[in-house]
Amino acid sequence: MALPTRESLEMMTLRPRFSVKAFASEPLIGHIIDFTWDARGRMWAIETKDYPNTVLPDSVPGHDRVLILEDTNHDGVADKVTVFAEGLNLATSITFANGGVIVA
Repeated sequence: MALPTRESLEMMTLRPRFSVKAFASEPLIGHIIDFTWDARGRMWAIETKDYPNTVLPDSVPGHDRVLILEDTNHDGVADKVTVFAEGLNLATSITFANGGVIVA
């Protein structure tokens, strides 16, 4: 079971003069398995509820989705979430290619 964001940050070991700050955390997001950043500074994330145990037939929509998280007030923390895609099953990775997005 994953730790809450605050506990995860407290357990990190950092090099001298480095610091860490969460860009997004619960309840804004949950169960992020992969993410990437676009040229506009937005975080694109795979939020999974099905992985690793729920394999659904093709005719049944999954519970995983692709989220776009933005920091609209420029304080370093996401404050806006847009659902880009939903109904995915066992989504595990995301990348940009040829002007689009690939989700595997």
